[in-house]
Amino acid sequence: MKFLKDWLKPENIHLGLKTQSELGALRIMIDLAVKTKKVFDASRFAQAVLDTELYESAFSGCCNISFYTVSDSVTEPLFIFGHFDGGIGYYSKHNKPIDLVSLVAVPPGQDKYLADTLFALHTFLCQPRIAEKIRVATTKKEIYRIFNEDPDSCIM
Repeated sequence: MKFLKDWLKPENIHLGLKTQSELGALRIMIDLAVKTKKVFDASRFAQAVLDTELYESAFSGCCNISFYTVSDSVTEPLFIFGHFDGGIGYYSKHNKPIDLVSLVAVPPGQDKYLADTLFALHTFLCQPRIAEKIRVATTKKEIYRIFNEDPDSCIM
């Protein structure tokens, strides 16, 4: 999806993250989002993400999980991507560690793009070849290139 490519910025790609739980991953991703200039009310933003995760699990069954929300505490669409070394404490249906974590947030009025964007992200990251390329990438630039230039990218 074009939207995902527009929203992903190299400075919002994080490698070498560590936690032993989904809640830990959620907290880290919220903290990373709050550090951007796109979140202006950290408490409301965190509550919105937690509320969404409470009612609609972000786990897709593959090696990735995407937290998401529509929140009036973001000024524009935001996409944070993280690779957690060793995973976040549980495994996919393919017995692989859940280690690729995203946080996608949009302000009200742009929520029509959210479902399509999450579907594209899920489709992209559930491709074993793509997931493995991301896992072995050692720089933000490499991951950014995978999202933007890979021939198997469904977000072109």
